[in-house]
Amino acid sequence: MNVAELQIEISELYKQANIDQDRELINELNIISQVLSNNKSNSSSTDFKNKFTYNNTDQGPYFVYIEGKNGNIGNIHPLKLGKYLFENNKGNLKIKSIKRKGKNRVGVEFETANEANLFSKEVQF
Repeated sequence: MNVAELQIEISELYKQANIDQDRELINELNIISQVLSNNKSNSSSTDFKNKFTYNNTDQGPYFVYIEGKNGNIGNIHPLKLGKYLFENNKGNLKIKSIKRKGKNRVGVEFETANEANLFSKEVQF
């Protein structure tokens, strides 16, 4: 269920709560609606990436998964992806391995949390 569908369902519940004069439910629905509105207005690609980063206290392995929007990225050969990253000045990253993780996903393993975070923030495909 996406945010728009949730907001529609909340408005239906809100109407019913008004009919039943259920103040507690109305207050809870108002809070949920505000949270959804704030999350929707604050979301961006950068915010999304920042939510999914490793902390320095996290223990490895440090994987970053690349998932294709169109086509099956899992069909790309790991060496071909490694060559692409190296040729596009990403060769300074300490990549431990590149593995297929399904038909639409590739996992890139890094030596450190910092390297994984740097890769996920900077590399654009």
